[in-house]
Amino acid sequence: MTLPEPRRDPSAAVLPAALSGEALWLTPEDPRWDALVARSALADAYHRAAYHALAEARGEGRARLFAWREGEAFVALPMLLRPLAEIAGLEDETGCDAGSVYGYPGPIASSAPLPEGMAGRFGRALAAGLGELGTVTLFSRLNPLLDQAPLLAGLGEVHEHGPTVSIDLTRSPEERRAACRKATRYDLRRLEEQGFTVAPARSGEELAAFAGIYRENMRRVEASAYYFFDDAYFTRLAREFGEDLMLLLCRQEGALAAGALFFRSGSIAQYHLSATATPFLAAGPVKLVLDAAAQHLGARGAKCLHLGGGRGGTEDSLFRFKAGFGPGRHLFRSWRWVLDPATATRLAKRREALRGAAPAGFFPAHRA
Repeated sequence: MTLPEPRRDPSAAVLPAALSGEALWLTPEDPRWDALVARSALADAYHRAAYHALAEARGEGRARLFAWREGEAFVALPMLLRPLAEIAGLEDETGCDAGSVYGYPGPIASSAPLPEGMAGRFGRALAAGLGELGTVTLFSRLNPLLDQAPLLAGLGEVHEHGPTVSIDLTRSPEERRAACRKATRYDLRRLEEQGFTVAPARSGEELAAFAGIYRENMRRVEASAYYFFDDAYFTRLAREFGEDLMLLLCRQEGALAAGALFFRSGSIAQYHLSATATPFLAAGPVKLVLDAAAQHLGARGAKCLHLGGGRGGTEDSLFRFKAGFGPGRHLFRSWRWVLDPATATRLAKRREALRGAAPAGFFPAHRA
């Protein structure tokens, strides 16, 4: 389903006279997108144009980067514009919601100190442009490693969800293992003693093998259709990110036991996807993959390996598994902004009449 055309180009939105800057709406094909990411004080792989283009190709929305520039200073926000008409029962609606890619994006800003009041001017310009698109709500996951909250002051609400975990890659391998929980250190030694080894993937055949056990995992846990990434997804990810994407594979006596994909962007590395072959579930070889990733990514210049948190930001079994790798903790937040309250209320009531009340806390309610 395609997004209805905006009433006019959001770049031409009528801005208050006080906003003496330039508003840009960039597509992933525009080289200025990644140029701004490269100039950001701190940015991540989840901000890259290629990652958003991949989400767009999977039908997740129309990828755009909104940027507000004042001279050399800028604030920018990547997003996916999602039509309201794609929601079952709301096919007659026009307009859209703004969402975010899978991962940890949120706004970015130039490395130079921002001019006084620029964050507020960014927000007003963004609201004007989104208004031209008929945008009802905006939702974005925020990056736990980046200080993004000051860029969002007065724009909707920032919700706190729970802790995430990271590994300090500036420590030596011995120091990193010493920082692990006793049970994690024991499991790492056990896996090594049992002959499990980890090495980077070197071929397309290895990438396809990982993709196969990944989908096997998704079937086993009865994941939603969204998470069944096909071979084309993995192939394009590898092509677009090159050396900034690393696949580590764990084997025992030649048999593929587990693997994981990692992004690297400057000093930040992100644990993206992992999988374990069914016969090796009891052994837990992904632990050895994460331990090896710290070594490989640190050698590539990363200073922090972010493992993420538990499901939905909770301190569940997934969080406890990650927490075994060290004391590094960060707070996962999301940004929620209702740009058109009257329409949001009306849509929530339509959704409730069709399928009952949305789960508590789900945003926006009409997409529950």
